[in-house]
Amino acid sequence: MGPIIHIILGRANPNRLNGVNRVVHNLAEEQHSLGWNVSVWGITASYKKVDEVERNYHTCWFPDKGYLRISLALKAALLVSPKDTIFHFHGGFVLHYVSISRYLKKIKRNYVLTPHGAFSLGAMEKNKWLKAVYFSLLAKRLVRDAKAVQCLGHNEKSDLESLGDFQHIHLIPNGQNFDLLSTPDPDPTKAEFVIGYCGRIEQRAKGLDILLDSFRYYRQELGGKGCLHLVGEGTYMEEMMQTSREMGIDNYLHFWGKRFGEEKVQILAQMKLFVHSSRYEGLPTAVIEALSMGIPCLVSKATSMDTYVKLANAGWTYENNDITQIATYLKDAEKEHEKGILIERGIRAIKMARIEFSWREVALKTQNLYT
Repeated sequence: MGPIIHIILGRANPNRLNGVNRVVHNLAEEQHSLGWNVSVWGITASYKKVDEVERNYHTCWFPDKGYLRISLALKAALLVSPKDTIFHFHGGFVLHYVSISRYLKKIKRNYVLTPHGAFSLGAMEKNKWLKAVYFSLLAKRLVRDAKAVQCLGHNEKSDLESLGDFQHIHLIPNGQNFDLLSTPDPDPTKAEFVIGYCGRIEQRAKGLDILLDSFRYYRQELGGKGCLHLVGEGTYMEEMMQTSREMGIDNYLHFWGKRFGEEKVQILAQMKLFVHSSRYEGLPTAVIEALSMGIPCLVSKATSMDTYVKLANAGWTYENNDITQIATYLKDAEKEHEKGILIERGIRAIKMARIEFSWREVALKTQNLYT
């Protein structure tokens, strides 16, 4: 197997609210640990900046010359790359990849593509007609000409297959770095029942309006006693705060804002149930993180995490955005917490996550993309 070069917009800094950054960083580190020749190339306006992240793999930053232009430095690097190099693009609606992929085809180099959920039908709904034209004219060729395409979840795979006759799609999830995480509370009933969320504070994609409505029903109609903690920032935060005040539940919500590293882990460790009510996703790394910490999860089918949660009996799943059903699951989890048995789901979650989401196993599976 020849050199592997991951290409990403930005600098693949894992300490940002960007799941793709963390995936590229962790995958490259694990591939390097396997002895593979791996690098990460970033297209960024801050290409001259000193790297602030420790890495075991080689990096190279190139100037961003605009959506359809390739910098002379990047073009030269592509041209002198060994013939058996595999370039790995991360992201879907990235115009830079259109011009780079066409140049790679011209110089007879192969590339693989991980859209990270960009081509799921839910994600395609926003700016629907513009994305439909983009996919038809540009992205479809990007997918078709790839040596292989990696989808993270079963929903993303079936959605992409519905957009074209693509026969080279592989289903490989993201992984998790378990060494950075805490373990469950040894006394599961001593703390309050904290329902948690971590990710972008967005309404449509993340379904946080669904979560808010469900939490209100849980508190006011079902007599729930828990609180809701949210980690992250986004466009829906102010509206969510205002809506919670209008609902009369704002005293039971806590917005932590952006948190990283050990600080974020300590906040997550307080959560007794992790909820992800997304309308569409690739594969949310926050849910993998929660399961790996032994936090039972309540997830929508759209997360593509439902199969894993069901497999391990590590929480609850739902298909339709029915706030009554979701609120009932919140109440069920609270009852199990009070009885001291909710942690049993968390223990099963850890066992499953260590098998399904080991970065070593994920990295080994990526050989199918490159060979």
